[in-house]
Amino acid sequence: MPGHRTTYYIYIMKEKFQNLIKKIQRHGEPESLVITDENLAEHRAAMIKRGKKLKYPIQVSKKRILVTTCIIVVVAVLVSGALLYNALYRRQETGGFYYSVTRILPLPVAKVDGKVVRYQDYLRRARGDIYYLVSQEHRSFTSKEAIAQLNYIKRQDLTTTEKITYGAKLAEDNGITVTDKDVDDKTTAMREADDTTEEIFAKTLNEYYGWTVDDFHVMLKGQMLNEQVSYKMDTKAKEKINQAKDALDGGMDFVAVAKKYGTSGGGMESGATIDAKTTDRDPTGILRRMNKLKTGETTGVEKVSLDSSYYYYIGQVVSKDETKRKISYRVILVKLSYLDDQFNAIKSAGKIEEYIKI
Repeated sequence: MPGHRTTYYIYIMKEKFQNLIKKIQRHGEPESLVITDENLAEHRAAMIKRGKKLKYPIQVSKKRILVTTCIIVVVAVLVSGALLYNALYRRQETGGFYYSVTRILPLPVAKVDGKVVRYQDYLRRARGDIYYLVSQEHRSFTSKEAIAQLNYIKRQDLTTTEKITYGAKLAEDNGITVTDKDVDDKTTAMREADDTTEEIFAKTLNEYYGWTVDDFHVMLKGQMLNEQVSYKMDTKAKEKINQAKDALDGGMDFVAVAKKYGTSGGGMESGATIDAKTTDRDPTGILRRMNKLKTGETTGVEKVSLDSSYYYYIGQVVSKDETKRKISYRVILVKLSYLDDQFNAIKSAGKIEEYIKI
């Protein structure tokens, strides 16, 4: 039995050896177990290839996230732009939020002779007028008549803003400038004329118009530029007031000169006698100038702004009672029309393009 068992084991080992030989013949020689530079490089390359396969889904995911984020941003910008356009250019909202937006974004409301009229400048003026009517006169813009009045105010404010912008263009083209110091000095003179402190002045602006002092300075600078342009470029008005002065110096009656050369404006009739008290409010500065003269004395050629228009004037004191603080005087007014004429000319030529319809 032991011999048979040994023979059986030999038979089994022989069969396994033959099977191994057949396997080697089918698949080639087995890989060497010795580590060499060659099989190490192959192993590393195989690992890198396998790592790329594992990393690829992550790269795809990041790309999708980036694309999705870009799409969301673009859609958000387009939607916000559409809502903003609808609010400002269709519904013409004047609320604080939209005013803040126009202060950040340089949005146009019109274009005058190629120069952009900023929506911010128009809204600042319109909001001030609306704020005054609501806060001080307690107006409610709900009825058809009130809405019509509101649209009229907006129309006037847009036209005024366009004219201010056009004046700034003429100033730029002709080298006319107004510095921040000029604006500060003008503001100080206005405060002193009303005997008002800086604190009260700022409070008044906020309570009556919802403006800050900076808002007021921006508007004042625009008006001062228009004023400088008018006085520098209106040669016809200058010639006319000089003719009136020459006539007075030649002995011609003041009223007769006023009728021949003067123009009325700002609630004042050229040559008419005006009775006042020396303590009256004096926003134009004419009363203050007259109060420095004696009865019968006449000023030289002076400048004044009345109802957003500019004038040359010559004043004369008719009578004066310092005890009763009463004064009577008259003026010869000559209106400067150059800026208005030029503005109307470009308007007729179709050089004003508006982006809102009022």
